Amino acid sequence: MFDAEESLSWAKQALEAHKYRDAQYHCYNSAVRACKALLTTKQTKTNSHASIIDGFDSHFPEFKNHFGTSFQSVLDKYKTADCTEVILLEYFHWANTILKWIKKTALINE
Repeated sequence: MFDAEESLSWAKQALEAHKYRDAQYHCYNSAVRACKALLTTKQTKTNSHASIIDGFDSHFPEFKNHFGTSFQSVLDKYKTADCTEVILLEYFHWANTILKWIKKTALINE
């Protein structure tokens, strides 16, 4: 979780410096790293971003139930979006929300 939190901190710094591509990259990494941390509680592959994303959606369907969208859909939306300040602020919010949800879920699964 430390890596995910650190990536989110870098995303915030990049946003403040108007480095939107960097912010996009760090938001993505934060979300994927948080998912990887939670997936370590399951017996699943976490050796690539693709396996983390697939594994997360299949092992934690409650994410989609809670947010009304899959983790994959959230990432796809922002991976291909224009790097404007408004979109990146929204993405940062999503990454932060995902991180908080994963922390809460991890506590429940302990």
